[in-house]
Amino acid sequence: MKSVLSRFLRRKSSQTEMAVSHSHHARVFVSRHDETAIIVALHYNGPKGLLFEDIHPVVLRGPLEAATLGCETKAALEKTQIRPPVSFANHKLKDWPAFKASRMKTVRQFEQDFIDIQLSGANEVNLVYLIEGYPEKDSELKVLASISSGAAPDKLGEQIILVYRACRDRQL
Repeated sequence: MKSVLSRFLRRKSSQTEMAVSHSHHARVFVSRHDETAIIVALHYNGPKGLLFEDIHPVVLRGPLEAATLGCETKAALEKTQIRPPVSFANHKLKDWPAFKASRMKTVRQFEQDFIDIQLSGANEVNLVYLIEGYPEKDSELKVLASISSGAAPDKLGEQIILVYRACRDRQL
């Protein structure tokens, strides 16, 4: 009886450890001028920490293709991890991975030229991805869409492109 109970308890604790999950997060920055896209995964700084960008963004040169954009974005979303906590006190704005990948001369120029699109799992199970686009850096309004996380990558890419165009052209 004791061995059955101990096996049950071991199995139960390992299932609990596997059940710990987190929402997926990524950002896609798309140029207003040539549709270059910078896709970057976001990670947690500790179990309950803030999100920070991965140091290896993916750059896609325009024009945008839904299938490629969707595949790379889905990979970035699934790359989200809980990382050991680190201090960002000594980091400067110019250390921003997406900015560095853009090869722009200034952060201000980057923020003016690129539309910020943020993707996140609606919850820890990530059944639905929310897509939020911001027409300007400090926009009070945003363009919001959602899509099933099980959707084909080209459909995810199409939704991102729709949000991007709504932000760029101010048309819904």
